[in-house]
Amino acid sequence: DRYGFVARALHRTLSILIFLQLAGGLAAAGSEEVAHKITILKLHATLGILIGLVAAARLVWWLVYDKRPQDVADMPRIQALASHGVHGLLYLLPLAAVVTGMALLSGSGASAFVFGGATGAFPDLRAAAGFTAHWLAVMGLAGFLVVHICATIHHLFVKRDNIAARLTRDEPVPPTVPAEAQISAGSHR
Repeated sequence: DRYGFVARALHRTLSILIFLQLAGGLAAAGSEEVAHKITILKLHATLGILIGLVAAARLVWWLVYDKRPQDVADMPRIQALASHGVHGLLYLLPLAAVVTGMALLSGSGASAFVFGGATGAFPDLRAAAGFTAHWLAVMGLAGFLVVHICATIHHLFVKRDNIAARLTRDEPVPPTVPAEAQISAGSHR
């Protein structure tokens, strides 16, 4: 009826790291000063590697060990499929962003500046061959994060079906009751 401690810890850790990473990527893209951009990219690349490790751990946990809660009983099949699809992409897209980011740094020659202390003209990452793939992975991840957050808000405030409790509690979650049932049950009192 709920996610276990490991799944919850990996979910929260990955969420925090990804939001920090998105902010760092925007800061690096907006920086004009090369030394500042390199400093941000050092942190961005290191955080990307950490995200890759946590995302890989989350994916392995999800596929091998996780005993996920069953779908909500009254959830339409298409919504359940969409939920599974979004969650699957939220496990895969961080890995895609990490791999394409590493390829971008390596293929553009920026890794020599970021990790090796190279000097000279810093490469234009937006013109590099791997930029589009990295940008698409990151934008896809950001888009599906927005969908995920909107769905969570919908469940919390519109449906009021207690589904979010599956990520916040160690004790059993009370049965979910659709908002319509709560309203009609309350009107009979």
